[in-house]
Amino acid sequence: MYGYKIKFNSLPVSLWACATTVTDYMWENRHNKNMIEISVSSFTKKTKIINGKTYVVHGNDISCIVGDDDVKCFCETNSPISITSVAVMIPDLECTKCEFGENDFRDESVILLPQFINNPPDSLNLYAIKALHNMIKYNLPSGEAMKKVFAAEFIGLLCEIDRAVRNIDEESKANYYIKKIDRFIDDHYSEKISLKQIANELNLSTVYVSSVYKASTGITFSQQLLNVRMLNAERLLTNHNLPAAKVAEYCGFCNESYFRKTFKKYFKINIKDYRNMKNGITLYHDKPLRKK
Repeated sequence: MYGYKIKFNSLPVSLWACATTVTDYMWENRHNKNMIEISVSSFTKKTKIINGKTYVVHGNDISCIVGDDDVKCFCETNSPISITSVAVMIPDLECTKCEFGENDFRDESVILLPQFINNPPDSLNLYAIKALHNMIKYNLPSGEAMKKVFAAEFIGLLCEIDRAVRNIDEESKANYYIKKIDRFIDDHYSEKISLKQIANELNLSTVYVSSVYKASTGITFSQQLLNVRMLNAERLLTNHNLPAAKVAEYCGFCNESYFRKTFKKYFKINIKDYRNMKNGITLYHDKPLRKK
């Protein structure tokens, strides 16, 4: 995720705050290095070019432009776009532009602002819209009190975006771990493997791995391991020259007897009948009645 790591010690000062709907939209960043613009947009299709890289997005997004980054945006001809936008100046703004890495998500000394979030979570989208409209309202009076209220609302929005980005990263990490666990099972199902072994491979606790896997997939690690072993056993049993003891060994079972019991419990059919079925032999799970 490309974005900005920012720090500042002074209050943001409003430059503009507006809401509008336009067609034939085309925009190029002309901000200076101490500016931040945050906007919420709703559209059919928008093309964003960020530092020479093109993104095509649909629906809506939250956009954060910090400083003089090379950003261009446009929509298709006659396609409307609704934009609510606020821009501020922060004299002592410190900004680092980068692709967020794992260490950045752990660094609580900075605020993380993504260049954009396409189709953000509803809670964040609603919060951003409300905050931006509040800032439009607070931007009109010129009194010092309203300037402070405006600044507080803007900083609150920055913090809410930062919190959402860090949560999105947690989801990304969970998906990453799920893929690593599934790949490990696929590669080692024929061996004696355990949740603790995989947790050690990922340098995580067994409790974390277990909870993340169950929350993301709806099944436990042990259930997934059994699924993979049974599906591979089913595949191997179609080879009638391969003894069940060998199938058990190849699929990570400690002995043939336990494998046979597990297979019958899983598929509701014993190995002999399964092989007969695959060989085209009629099966009778209940003994047929003899005609009188």
